[in-house]
Amino acid sequence: MNHDDDDTNKVIYIPHQSNADARLTTDRAATKSPFRLLLVDIAILFKNLRYLPWVLTPIRSPDSIPGVPPTSKWHKIRDYTLVSIISLVEVIIIPLSFLVFLALPGLVFCLYIALVCLLVYLFEHTMWGPLVLHSTVPLPTSPAFVAERWLYINGIGTSSRGLQLTLNRLAGRFKRPVVGVHNRSAGIPMDVLECILQRCLGYSTTDVRTAHEYLKLQLCNDAVRKVVVVAHSQGGIITALALDRLFVELAAHEIAKLEVYTFGSAASHFNDPHLSVERGAEVDGVMAMRRVPGVRTIEHYMNEFDLVPRWGVKYSTSESPNQRYAGRVFINRNATGHLFDEHYLDIMFPLREDGELEAGGFLDDIVEIEERPSRVPTPEGDLERYVEDGGIRWVMSADDAPNGGRSVRELSKLWRYVNGGTT
Repeated sequence: MNHDDDDTNKVIYIPHQSNADARLTTDRAATKSPFRLLLVDIAILFKNLRYLPWVLTPIRSPDSIPGVPPTSKWHKIRDYTLVSIISLVEVIIIPLSFLVFLALPGLVFCLYIALVCLLVYLFEHTMWGPLVLHSTVPLPTSPAFVAERWLYINGIGTSSRGLQLTLNRLAGRFKRPVVGVHNRSAGIPMDVLECILQRCLGYSTTDVRTAHEYLKLQLCNDAVRKVVVVAHSQGGIITALALDRLFVELAAHEIAKLEVYTFGSAASHFNDPHLSVERGAEVDGVMAMRRVPGVRTIEHYMNEFDLVPRWGVKYSTSESPNQRYAGRVFINRNATGHLFDEHYLDIMFPLREDGELEAGGFLDDIVEIEERPSRVPTPEGDLERYVEDGGIRWVMSADDAPNGGRSVRELSKLWRYVNGGTT
């Protein structure tokens, strides 16, 4: 299933939350109990299960990238086989464990559980490696990139080898060295369970702590001027949790170094505090002010029929008016697939043989605006959302003004970095 070439508007665009809405919304964990969040998450997941068959389709190989060795199909097959075996074992063993618990004495049951855990661990361990990896593709030296740091956080079911291949492809596409935090897989069922724990409890897993430590180190480094985070799938949850801590710990000028780009994000919230205020013109005795986001660029990309972001970014921005979810969203209409390289980067940012972006396609599609559910009443015909507060009119950012008739290329920022580009 792919998007229809006859559609005039192929990309759905959800703008940033307005300043007014951002003030009135909050992270869902602040308003609901973990148990209620669990029930909501399960309900959303089951509502979207009909999209499960499309997660791996269309089946395609990653495109070639100049200067990057081609991806080995055997390595991919090996990783997919291991993930499938581990997932199958977990699907069988978890329900069986309840019957074993009832049938066997306590000590024997404990021994059974220990053997099962050992079996699963032996399979999982073959997919694991260092928590932090680096791209290994030779790149031309550019003084312009010395003050930049790029971080990638992978999604579920990814091996250390798979992460390394993705890091090399990112480095080759953007012509910058990329560091990766390995979100280690424990099999698809356990990875999904971990996602739920992270979403409902704010559980800081090892990868969350590792990402937080790396980002804090780079953001506090005065020699670093820009820190770019790219996250896929569960990596979106990990990024959101790591940023939550950084927003409390770091100064506004340090947070301002960040740029965040997610693909197929499973995150249920995405905070971005307004750490500074800009003064505008005074109109009719009322001072116009604008809250400036701490993170200057947050972009979320997703395929319309991808199950994972429909559970994450799509639900949170389209169906939950009380939800705090920072950033603009680009939805590739009628598109399927969840794989990072094959279904996202290669489709949205395709390269020519010389490493430059191909013309046409996703980037040149005209966007169709989908307004977020708003908690702030807007007078009919007035494009400005506002709230009055003690003689001050808080206005929406100019960046959030209606963007109808514009292409993805005009609204997106990430594509400008392709092949060593700058912004």
